[in-house]
Amino acid sequence: CCVNPMITTLRVPLSLLSSRSAPPLSWTSHHPTLYQVFDRTTAVIPRWTQLPSLVPSTSFSSSCVTRKLSKSKLSKEDLPPLTRFSKRPKRAPKMATSTTPPSTTLPTSSPPTSSINYVTDVEGNYEYFLKYILHSRLTFTDPTQTRLQLAEGDFFVYGGDAYDKGNGDIRVSRLLVQLKKDYPDRVFLLIGNRDLNKIKLSSELHDSDLARSPDEVTGPYWVPEKYRKTFSSYVEGLKNTIDLDYESLSLEARRVVKLKWLLSHTMGCPNSFEFRRQELALLAGQEGNGDISDEEVANHFYQSVSTPTGFVRQYLDNAQLIVCIGNNVFVHGALKLESLGFIPSKEMKDDIQDDVPGTDYKATIGVREWADKLNAWSRMKLEEWKASPQWDESRSSRGGSQLMGYAYGPAAHERTVMITDYLSEGNPTIPDHLAELSGHLNKDNISRVIVGHKPFGDSPTVMSTPSLELVTADISYSDMTAPDNRGEAFEVVEVENELPLDSSTTRSRMKLAGSLHTREKYQVALPYRDGKGVVDLESGDPFVGRHLPTSPPWWVKAPVTTVSLYAAEEEYLVSRGQGHKVSYAKVRKGTLETGLASENWDWSQL
Repeated sequence: CCVNPMITTLRVPLSLLSSRSAPPLSWTSHHPTLYQVFDRTTAVIPRWTQLPSLVPSTSFSSSCVTRKLSKSKLSKEDLPPLTRFSKRPKRAPKMATSTTPPSTTLPTSSPPTSSINYVTDVEGNYEYFLKYILHSRLTFTDPTQTRLQLAEGDFFVYGGDAYDKGNGDIRVSRLLVQLKKDYPDRVFLLIGNRDLNKIKLSSELHDSDLARSPDEVTGPYWVPEKYRKTFSSYVEGLKNTIDLDYESLSLEARRVVKLKWLLSHTMGCPNSFEFRRQELALLAGQEGNGDISDEEVANHFYQSVSTPTGFVRQYLDNAQLIVCIGNNVFVHGALKLESLGFIPSKEMKDDIQDDVPGTDYKATIGVREWADKLNAWSRMKLEEWKASPQWDESRSSRGGSQLMGYAYGPAAHERTVMITDYLSEGNPTIPDHLAELSGHLNKDNISRVIVGHKPFGDSPTVMSTPSLELVTADISYSDMTAPDNRGEAFEVVEVENELPLDSSTTRSRMKLAGSLHTREKYQVALPYRDGKGVVDLESGDPFVGRHLPTSPPWWVKAPVTTVSLYAAEEEYLVSRGQGHKVSYAKVRKGTLETGLASENWDWSQL
């Protein structure tokens, strides 16, 4: 049977693999992985042999982390038994890539490393966040599960969109904000569109706006006109269906009606109102929905942004638009040539506009300096919002409107890093002008972009090129038959960085693990690459991140093992999208190796 050359194996009795006693899935030194059953009496245990353990020796900037970390080695007594005596893994075969391979490779070495832990688009799904924590390098500090601990020397990046799709908005947000406060130089929270759009509630739900006629409330310009529902038409519909007289309602009752319209028809989260009621009841020690009234739910949404202690306000106070760590850059949506280097001006509108006013700094400053400028701009606009959180008398201006526009396509177009993506017609696509984009990034020793925002399939998608690696990790639509649209799928995304981080030759690689919606497990490490895009092809899996030459292309996502009674065969999951549909297939490892090396291989049977 074939096994991944990047792992070593041990055979243990199947009795050790019961669901109750099996340790969490991870390649870290905390616990080895147990999951691949080869027959009825034995199992294979993949495990990683390189064990990161470092502590920070200095502080870091808010946008870019590039300074040195000091060494701190583990003793043998610190390692779990199965990992302590592991053998050095065999190297993966050197394979040609689907694009022109780099002309040079880096020498193989084993310097000290530091890990960047990454998760994105939890969207209020507290159970999913707990599942991620269980399998990641994060741990709770106590049984109350109110505070997280970051492993020594590690970083953590949350990719944005903390709210809307589950009954855990408050708890997820509090955990993230507390983690940021506990590790301010090593934890970074990104602002997603579902985080930023909440600042509108401070004006839309204020008494002064609730006193207005529904006809004065403008509709969501970012929603296509054929799907757009104005507040006046919404109120009219309630009058016809439940005989609601909006004009006779108190301001508190109006707040309930307007909030339900905002959530359903402007923010795309119609279930959020009831999710919040459930969470408020749970936090109050009540069962089900408890005795939480509609007015209490609406007031809580309003106070979450309108008061300094509100949990959304706290998240935004501690979040930013972009962060660079080593040779990696993280944004919520996508980093394209159009958005790289761009800072909107004060003429930016929260409305439909053909051209986005602002300044393009690509030709004058580096990526890291621009990242600092972009974060400073977003911080300035958030302060303007806090200074003027309501509409003016004419309902034509409110604080932070330029930042609000940055979250919507008709206002920001491709000039934003928040709501753009790396998909075309539903399939992962390498962006236009790749050479120029990667040129700017490589010049500043950046060769990887990691994003969320746009879901695709049930595992992270990697798109590898010789100069740039793109990773999109939103899997919030893993299983549309499941109540939470995720089902059994989860992911653990980690970037392993060699140290020191400020060196132009410092390398890093992606490590991906998790469960597909079919409950099949995957675990893979990709090749190291430095900030100039030079790739050590022999240091990681040779297939993940490549695509098959079909139309549309199939992307190689992750290795999985198919088990029969007598043997196990390693295969690779491939997937592609068309519109809102994602298709999956499996390809044997040998077929993948042979087919990608051939110019005339027939992939039509997938």
